[in-house]
Amino acid sequence: MLLLLIRHAIAEERGAKPDGLRALTEEGRRKIEKAYPNLCEALKHSSVRLISSPLVRAQQTSEVLETCLGIQMEQADWVVRGDTLELLKAVEHTQEEILMVVGHEPTLSDWCERFGFSVGWMKKGSIAFFQVNESIQPIGYVKVKDLMEGIPLNLYEIMEEINT
Repeated sequence: MLLLLIRHAIAEERGAKPDGLRALTEEGRRKIEKAYPNLCEALKHSSVRLISSPLVRAQQTSEVLETCLGIQMEQADWVVRGDTLELLKAVEHTQEEILMVVGHEPTLSDWCERFGFSVGWMKKGSIAFFQVNESIQPIGYVKVKDLMEGIPLNLYEIMEEINT
């Protein structure tokens, strides 16, 4: 199975409204609407489970993935809380080939670090990829600007291998 940790796209600045209600900016939405279909194309033959933080900006990011993958997102408060045990339970109970979790910083970079992958602070819209077997192993990290140009070859090959 693949685990994809995805940071929400560019959102409104803090302070204008309550944090949970901050929406994506036009730029943030535009970037992922261009980038994520490339990811979805590479995943089109895979079964995917999508779990999102319930905060508006994460839901809006997940909606783009829902649309291009033709699946329904699940909302989970544990994503906002950064509950590693709940993440591991989700990994264990996922029957699909791919589990996507859309969330926030610093939780995502903390989870990456826990799984042996030092990505620093995840950029908005970026994705960290992990292979899940007996353990969770890092595969790669892709920024949204790189996804806008297509899937990097090494990640595409991994996804193709899952699809065969």
